[in-house]
Amino acid sequence: MSVLNNLSFSANLLIVLLTMSAVMAVAYRSFSEQQRVNQALTEQILPVQNALEDAYRDLYQIVAAGQSLIVGGLNERNLAFQHREFVDNSSKARARLAKVQDLIAAGLLGPEHQASLDLMLAEFDR
Repeated sequence: MSVLNNLSFSANLLIVLLTMSAVMAVAYRSFSEQQRVNQALTEQILPVQNALEDAYRDLYQIVAAGQSLIVGGLNERNLAFQHREFVDNSSKARARLAKVQDLIAAGLLGPEHQASLDLMLAEFDR
């Protein structure tokens, strides 16, 4: 009877140890995956998101420059000022929109998005 009790205790202990080991392995794997996701978010996704937010502001200022031509009149001074605003903001906006390429290159956006990005940048240049 004592041998049976020892064997039963040993089997139960082994089951508990195996279960705890499995839980620890899953927890470690989940922690590692979360760390990888956080790193990608911080180092790759957020910089592109910030660039897109800045690009949105630049695009708004491009539109505002066009509207200011109407409001301020087509005199030389206003035309020169609004042209400078347009050129300055459009070069910034294009570079910031092109940052999406970083996500495609890193594999965070699928390669099927490359055509859309290329088309958008080509339309922007035109």
